[in-house]
Amino acid sequence: QTGNSTFNSLTVSAGGGIDINADITTDEGNLALDGDSDDADAVTADDQIDIAAGVTLTSEVDLDLDATTGDVGIGIDAAGVVNLSAKNDVNINDNFTTAGTTTITADSDTIAGGTFALLDARALNTGTNALNVTANDMTFFGTTVSGATTLNAADGVTVNGTFTSSGATVIDTDTDNNGTGDLTATVALSTT
Repeated sequence: QTGNSTFNSLTVSAGGGIDINADITTDEGNLALDGDSDDADAVTADDQIDIAAGVTLTSEVDLDLDATTGDVGIGIDAAGVVNLSAKNDVNINDNFTTAGTTTITADSDTIAGGTFALLDARALNTGTNALNVTANDMTFFGTTVSGATTLNAADGVTVNGTFTSSGATVIDTDTDNNGTGDLTATVALSTT
């Protein structure tokens, strides 16, 4: 497929990587992509999800990205600007490296209380590029490295891993102004 695609729901499980060169949208269910479904490092396969620059992935419900072993430790690799959006949850289950502005929106309809999660012992690395995350609430369990960073959450932000931003950082933990949002950090946040 070379053009943008819309599915009711979509689950892709590949033992040797997934290449995404155009936008993918689901209009009824989940969008789940696993570039290393056998969870084994194969010498002949890159075992990662490769996302072309400018691609948008949009889910009507949850968006899950998974590529356990990846290629040289990178499970999910975006070649440039990338946009991830779901009406409910966005889950980054393995190392995710981007080469452009990275925008992640969970709870895009502000109804379902969607969350963003970076799993434990995983890395989200945008280099010096901007990172923008909007969700009902969000949790960064792994390592995050980014340029200018904007985090907007209605019910709070939790950082349980290393978080380093090399640019201006804006964190709003109570976007709905109901007094329930907190910033919980079990480690120091670093901005340079």
